[in-house]
Amino acid sequence: MYGRPIVLTDGQIITGIFYWRDQEGKLNKIQLNYATPELHVSVNELTTLEQHEYVVIDEQKFQLNWPPLKKDTGMAIIKLSPYEAAKEGSRWR
Repeated sequence: MYGRPIVLTDGQIITGIFYWRDQEGKLNKIQLNYATPELHVSVNELTTLEQHEYVVIDEQKFQLNWPPLKKDTGMAIIKLSPYEAAKEGSRWR
């Protein structure tokens, strides 16, 4: 009901909840404020998402970071990070 369209790499659309979780922390005495994007989906959608390298939300690509956190509510939380395609010819030697 409150979800938004999440576009998969093959053009398929699922419904999920997307938001940036605000977090605070410290590095020694330096106060840090940062946020991490999250995608909340039904646990039933996980098998579909496992087949995709990234999702598109508001025309921005996000990489899916596995494993998801499964909640007792039937929902799963997947941490996201900005997607960067692997560059051809770049390998560790």
